[in-house]
Amino acid sequence: MIDIYMRNLKDFVVNPILSCFKNQTFSPNWITIMSGIIGLIGVYFSAIDERIWALVFFWVGRIADGMDGAYARLTNQTSDFGGYLDILVDFTIYGTVPLGVAIAHPSTGAFVALVLLEVTFFVNAAGLFFLSALIEKNENAKKKYESKGKKEVTTLRMPPALIEGSESLILFTLIILFCEY
Repeated sequence: MIDIYMRNLKDFVVNPILSCFKNQTFSPNWITIMSGIIGLIGVYFSAIDERIWALVFFWVGRIADGMDGAYARLTNQTSDFGGYLDILVDFTIYGTVPLGVAIAHPSTGAFVALVLLEVTFFVNAAGLFFLSALIEKNENAKKKYESKGKKEVTTLRMPPALIEGSESLILFTLIILFCEY
């Protein structure tokens, strides 16, 4: 919902970092994998109830996640596989953070909330990706989108949603910090 506005802020944060790496030879997929590893370290810290470390690793991982695609575009290394790997890593982190929090504060209520959250993620992802595939399939929709002067910078165009990346960052920050609730 607010990603369209937050993308400029993300670019403001990551572009100076990326300019330092422009002449490097590593793959954007390496950044994606590192963002996932960093995120999983954050999940570990969530599971042992080290909230500040969990939050630090979560945010560093998410910043790295915002860098992979921008680095790919900067170095002309974009690929469908890179977009696919990116979304797999994203969903792995978003799916395991609540698990780490529930492990740190085990209760029937925590695990019911975990299951409901995971089912919501699953249904949302299935609906969003199927809808995205239909939009991509529909050349008229694509031409209409492009005729408005919009340029897509991601591997797969996804329609605006109520909860996107920015809102997810806020939600997961609150989950990590206030996990006992």
